[in-house]
Order: sequence, then structure tokens, then C-alpha cells
Amino acid sequence: MIYHIDITNGVITYEFNNAEDANIKKYFANVGKKKPKPTRVRGWPFDNIYLWHGTLENGLAIAVKPKKSPYY
Repeated sequence: MIYHIDITNGVITYEFNNAEDANIKKYFANVGKKKPKPTRVRGWPFDNIYLWHGTLENGLAIAVKPKKSPYY
């Protein structure tokens, strides 16, 4: 699963697509970009995100899997 993350004024919204291959390198090759370095953001529900447009304040990113939560 690849999670598509929209970041607006530092607030994230995300959705996932089961049909997509969870291979980040392949995803970036398909969109014609080089795979960026992973970024960790404290308090966000993903271990690593891959920012591919904009900044962590306003931008677009993807992630492969969410952090493990002690609540579920």
C-alpha cells in the first residue's frame, strides 16, 4: 500500500491505494522523479515519508506503511 499525503499549513491528510505496488523506488520511476531521502516527522503517523513536491509545511509526499500504534 502506498499512502498519498497532502500537507497544507503543516496539517496532513492522507489516503491509501491498495492496488499500487509498495515499492517507493518504482513509484518515483513511474512519475519520472528520482527517489528522495526519507524524512521522519515527530508526531506524524508514518515512520518515513518521501517528499516529492513542496515542503513539510505545504507539499505532497508518499509513505509505505504507518507507524505501529500501541492503541490498535
